[in-house]
Amino acid sequence: MTRAVVEELLRQDRTFSVVTKGTTVARDADLFAAAGDRASVHVSLCSLDDSALRRLEPGAPSARARLALVRRRQIDRAYLEERERTPVDERAKWLYPIGDSGAEHAITAYMPPGR
Repeated sequence: MTRAVVEELLRQDRTFSVVTKGTTVARDADLFAAAGDRASVHVSLCSLDDSALRRLEPGAPSARARLALVRRRQIDRAYLEERERTPVDERAKWLYPIGDSGAEHAITAYMPPGR
């Protein structure tokens, strides 16, 4: 269904955003790339604790799977630039992007030190 909708949005030359907790959006990466600046994809992640995610979002992909999707979307550089641009807020915790070997590490390894 998503692919057909995105194809129609492209046909109509529309600007659009997709917000998802799923990872199947990766199969439509060619369409999002074709849209260029007219499309954006946002991955929702409310917790890194998979047991909490199972309670809050039953059936949704794990935190690791969603972060791997973000990595595949190659936004690490933009994320780090935004992190540097944003004023420090003691209430917020930033995560570091998962590196090339991120799948080999525990998800909690990406909790940031104080800056």
